[in-house]
Amino acid sequence: MRECGFSVEVEKVIDTARGAVEIDVFAEEHIHGRRYVVLCECKHWTARVPQNVIHGFRTVVGDSGANMGYIVSMAGFQSGAMTAAELTNIQLVTWEQFQEAFEATWLEHHLIPTITERLDDLFDCTEPLLPNRFLSLDAARQEALQRTESEA
Repeated sequence: MRECGFSVEVEKVIDTARGAVEIDVFAEEHIHGRRYVVLCECKHWTARVPQNVIHGFRTVVGDSGANMGYIVSMAGFQSGAMTAAELTNIQLVTWEQFQEAFEATWLEHHLIPTITERLDDLFDCTEPLLPNRFLSLDAARQEALQRTESEA
């Protein structure tokens, strides 16, 4: 989530309407001046998560004012748990499903900028092959590229 642009705290104690609670992952982002909070509980259990855990977490998410809550389970969820999460802002997911939920944001905010940054010098060397990229360069880089071409 950090690589998706969230500020993240692990094992954070948060205040709720019913008192302080420790959350496995507290993630917060600001988009267009609006605050968006996601709470995550990670269940690395061999047994499937029961519905009472969902009820408790749903209360925490609601009482904290969070926008969304995720319970990530290694072993899955009991059928009652799935019913308890229906029509709520709680998502019951596996680790793979959690990653899929944030994949597009991760690509946009982390992978593409990282690749672009690391390959930028290579792009500069191959610029004549990529004329559209030339237009997105700042003036100093455009001038440097033109000098390089004229010297060649």
